[in-house]
Amino acid sequence: MNNFFSKMVIVLVLNPLSRLPFSVIYVISDLLFFLVYYLIRYRKKVVLNNLRNSFPEKSEKEINKIAREFYKHFCDLILESIKLPGLTDAEAKKRMVIEGQEIFQELYDRNRNIIPMSGHYNNWEWAASMIPTFINYRCFGIFKPLKNKTFNDYITHTRSRFGMGMVSKKEFYREIVPVIGEKPKAIFFLSDQLPQNPYKTYWTEFLNQETGFPYGAGIYAVKYNYPVVYGKIFKEKRGFYRLKIELINDNPANSSPEELLKKYSDLLESQILDNPQYWLWTHKRWKRSKPTDYESRFEK
Repeated sequence: MNNFFSKMVIVLVLNPLSRLPFSVIYVISDLLFFLVYYLIRYRKKVVLNNLRNSFPEKSEKEINKIAREFYKHFCDLILESIKLPGLTDAEAKKRMVIEGQEIFQELYDRNRNIIPMSGHYNNWEWAASMIPTFINYRCFGIFKPLKNKTFNDYITHTRSRFGMGMVSKKEFYREIVPVIGEKPKAIFFLSDQLPQNPYKTYWTEFLNQETGFPYGAGIYAVKYNYPVVYGKIFKEKRGFYRLKIELINDNPANSSPEELLKKYSDLLESQILDNPQYWLWTHKRWKRSKPTDYESRFEK
């Protein structure tokens, strides 16, 4: 998709949609669900296969019910993300409530840089984008840039409109590390994506499968001794969410990246088991396996 066409999509489709009232947004979401679930069947085989492997104890009827509920939420997520540029500060604070905000404040008062972690669960886009309106920290989100520059710039601007500084993985040391000594920083990680290099991966049992997690957040936390917090996102009702903050580790220098990532994966897994329809099942999360010679990787 060339930049001109991308700009037309933004100007003629995305911007007008972002200004629509939520009542219309959810009508469009319902129509999109019918299209995606019944007609296009977008990644339906991937979703069903992921669910079957994650919940081998569930019947096919139960699996299909979770899949259907997931696609309904998935379509809401798409439209809510498009709506994000049109939200005011007041609407953001009404639709995303934070519980455990005092954890952030206590760490901030101690001048501690922190690493908040979460996953692709519920509306992570809203949570990550809106949280700077609730806390004093200077916030940075680590992300992988899109190949399409026009859409990448649009999404980056959208995600940063409430104060989140968007920094690519490659720019981490150049953009963030030099300003560490200034106002306390919160460096956000979504750590449930599939790592590219299976040797530079933390492997653990997750949803009944051997699963790899990126080492990044755990390594940074231990190296710089940044306290790690976890954000649990709950869907109260359509268009309304609650973000609950939990402290994972206040002194990571005395832990290992593996210990931190294990705690993180356990917290995320617990949420998925409670309400599996809210996790992002369309990803080909388990397409890579742990290498048979993984344990000897440091000898190479």
